[in-house]
Amino acid sequence: MLWQLFVATSNHFSRTLDRNRLHASDEKSMLEQVLAIAKNAKQADIERFLEGFPRRYLAVHSAAEVRAHFALYQKLSAAPLQTELSLSGTGSR
Repeated sequence: MLWQLFVATSNHFSRTLDRNRLHASDEKSMLEQVLAIAKNAKQADIERFLEGFPRRYLAVHSAAEVRAHFALYQKLSAAPLQTELSLSGTGSR
């Protein structure tokens, strides 16, 4: 958590995130991958979800993870707080 705080503070002061934002319509490959596994999703909705994310989001998350995040995003109108807990061999995330 301390590292995340450091990185967020560094990004804020250096404004690197301002220059490295996603434009979802330019990310055809990822959009196609997410659409292929997302049930009943529309491309415009996925683009709206991704628009403005830091560019590194697509570098560190697979299409399956993006689809899972998008699914949580779609539930926000019904419940304004969404969480997911995943267990791994040595812990959770």
